[in-house]
Amino acid sequence: SYTDDEGQEQSFSTSTVEKNNLYDVGIKSDWVWTMQNQLKLKYGVFASRQHINYDYVQNDTSHLINQHNTALLGGLFAELEYDPTNTLHLQPGIRMTQYGPTGRFYAEPRFSASYVLNDNYTLKFATGQFYQFMNEVTRDDIADGNRQFWVLSNNSSIPVGRSRHLMGGISY
Repeated sequence: SYTDDEGQEQSFSTSTVEKNNLYDVGIKSDWVWTMQNQLKLKYGVFASRQHINYDYVQNDTSHLINQHNTALLGGLFAELEYDPTNTLHLQPGIRMTQYGPTGRFYAEPRFSASYVLNDNYTLKFATGQFYQFMNEVTRDDIADGNRQFWVLSNNSSIPVGRSRHLMGGISY
């Protein structure tokens, strides 16, 4: 607060309100076709609606950031479970996703394998490519500290995230 030229005490506020809501509603249907004892095909379809609201308001009147985004995505997936021996398990697969805001299809291949060494130890390996359509963004704020919020990829300023995983290990 401060005293103005007429001697009246005045006050002001620099408060901010930040709201970030993420909604993800989806449906998925998957099936299994057992072709032989050691061979199964797993496959299915999925669809999702993602919606993000982000409001950053200062002093109850100034909307500094006002984003309300919606995305539809859908696709299909398939993976083969193959056990050529009692000790070896192989599982190749693929997921195809169509993401509305970019209009593109994204191929996500996957593969995992395990090999039983003995009753106590199993070697494991997995790899795959994955896409992320919701992104966490950091808003720099020197006065109040940095804040994170969620936004949807939009094919321009917010790219679709991609990761490639490679894992290996031994289970006991």
